[in-house]
Parts: sequence; C-alpha cells; structure tokens
Amino acid sequence: MKILAPSILSADFKKLGEEIAAVVDAGAQYIHIDVMDGIFVPSISFGMPVIKAVRDVTDKVFDVHLMISEPDRYIGDFAACGADIITVHAEACLHLDRTVEFIHSLGKKAGVALNPATGLGVLDYVLEKVDMVLLMSVNPGFGGQKYIPYCTQKIRQMRKMIEERGLDTRIEVDGGINLSTAEEVLEAGADILVAGSAVFGGEPARRTAEFVDLNSLYIYLPLTALMPTSPAHILPNICSSKSSSSSHEVKPTNKVSIIKIPAYLLTIFIIFQFIAFINTNLAFLFYYTPQAISFLYLCPR
Repeated sequence: MKILAPSILSADFKKLGEEIAAVVDAGAQYIHIDVMDGIFVPSISFGMPVIKAVRDVTDKVFDVHLMISEPDRYIGDFAACGADIITVHAEACLHLDRTVEFIHSLGKKAGVALNPATGLGVLDYVLEKVDMVLLMSVNPGFGGQKYIPYCTQKIRQMRKMIEERGLDTRIEVDGGINLSTAEEVLEAGADILVAGSAVFGGEPARRTAEFVDLNSLYIYLPLTALMPTSPAHILPNICSSKSSSSSHEVKPTNKVSIIKIPAYLLTIFIIFQFIAFINTNLAFLFYYTPQAISFLYLCPR
C-alpha cells in the first residue's frame, strides 16, 4: 500500500490542528513534520512544542524529518513529544550507525535521509538497520521547489538495492511532489510521498483525496504472486518417488522481485487465470478419469 504524508510545513499555522484533521479525514496515512534549525538548512521551522501541541489531533503516524545538525542532541526530546518515525540526514550524522541504534532504543522507527547529490553508497552498511530511506528530490530548506529529474533514477537504484537484499525498507520521496510528478515517482518504486504545497496550497481535503486516488490506481506484488499454478506443476511432486531431499530441491531465497500492475489489469489477469485454472483441471479430469475407471475395471478381483 502506498502512503501519502502531507507536510505541515506548508499548512496554515493559524488553524494547524484543523488542517491536519482535514487531510487525515480525506485519507492521509502519515503526517510529515519538517524540523529545520537554520544551520543544516537555511530556514528555521518549528520544534518539539508544536509537535506536542498537535499530537492529540490524530493518532496517525507522525513522520518527523530532522533537517538539523548533530541530531543526536534532540532525538530523545522528539521521541518524547510524539514522533513515531524519526529521520535524520546521513550528511548531518558523525556516527550514523550509532544514531540509528539510538532511535531504535527509544522504540521508534529510524529513517535516513539523503540530499539529491548524496550517493546511495553511504547506506551500504546500515541499510539492513533502517526502516525507511528518505530521498530528497529538491535541495532541503524551502517548500514549493521543483522536482529534480535525476532523482527518478536514484529512486530506481534504491528500489533495486532493497530488493537485491531481500528487505522491506520503505522509500519515501520528498520535494516537488504534485499529481504530475507523483506518478513518475511511484513508477520508479517509491512507497511514501511527501507533499506540502500540493496538498496545503488550497482545499487540503480535496487535494489529499486526489493523491489517495492516484495511489490506489496501482498494486505492487511480488513477482512470484503471478506464477501460474496448475496440476501440471503439482503432479510431478505427487507422483515422484524421490525423497524431498533430492539434489534438485529448490532452495528458498529471501530475494523478492516486485513489479507494479495497474489495478484494472490485475483484475483482468485474475479472471483469465481463473478461466485457465478451470480449463486445466477439466482437461486433467477428462484425461485421467477414463484411465482410472479402466484400471479399476481390469484389476483382478
């Protein structure tokens, strides 16, 4: 399931609680909270008091993105005020592994964010520990920026790295996300979309619903879910007299290939698979039933 995380950085702060409630009612699953310190990024946003003040508005996931220098100083405070996911920038952490472990020790999910020009290699040794990777598709610090096109390939590479390791780490994309770029980002393999001005730029509830509808157009399945199953595949295993410890035994693997299918095509595929299954089983019965009857008739009594 794909997730929309509206960023309250673009919300109307005079009625912040109302706007959060509106996007949640319209289907938003996460609330994205951008914390800026004026050092790691040029802007200053808000901190623990604001998060604590709106925590009672909803029980949805608070996805806290720390765009701050030396984030370890404040991770405990953000955990205490209601953060569910705490994401730190790899560029801001002196000891990234230690920071990820610290977040987990507080019972929170850990995310690592990368700026557009930062390579994926910095995640090589910590990816297995990370719950989410946030790929910035604009340079952080300001809302309303345009999506950087080369980030699409970066998302694809991140998805490939996750699949090759057999992980279920989520990919979040933040920056320049609107209804046009969202489709491109989902195609590339993103799981979570952060949208600020595209949601809170007017009529947040309606705009949230449009994003939710876009996400529901696609279903992501393991490739093995589309493998055909019929008696022809099962029969050799039933009839074989060899032990299951045969040298030809298929070894399990933790690598899963994921493909994306439009929901309407999946429906058509399931119908055809059902028809094929019925036809195959009828052929199976028509072929073997007469032989079975003949065998029973000819057997000496």
